[in-house]
Amino acid sequence: MTSIVFDTSFLVNAIKSKVDFFKDIKMKIGNFQTIIPSPVMSELKFLAQKNSNANVAIQLIEKQGYTLVESDLPADLSITKIAEETQSYVASTDWAVRRRSLKKGLKLITLRGGNHIEL
Repeated sequence: MTSIVFDTSFLVNAIKSKVDFFKDIKMKIGNFQTIIPSPVMSELKFLAQKNSNANVAIQLIEKQGYTLVESDLPADLSITKIAEETQSYVASTDWAVRRRSLKKGLKLITLRGGNHIEL
């Protein structure tokens, strides 16, 4: 099964833009496993204290079901490392994460125009 490692930026921006990203991604690549690195979950929980979009993102990934992958690395580095190890897509809107992913030859999912998914 295809898997996707999600970045905080992608999740929060997709919610903010009201993009049904789980549905859109599934339509483009089929069923997939959601992977959340532990530093990303920590960022989401911290942001959720003041940001309703982060709170909604947590609720959606919990409803969808996800695999939490522990990492001692910072969020950005853990995303690309886990994606490399699992041969997963990277879902991010963060330029540094996207650039690092492309340099490593990883498949990328991002938001274009703030309102649709691009592979």
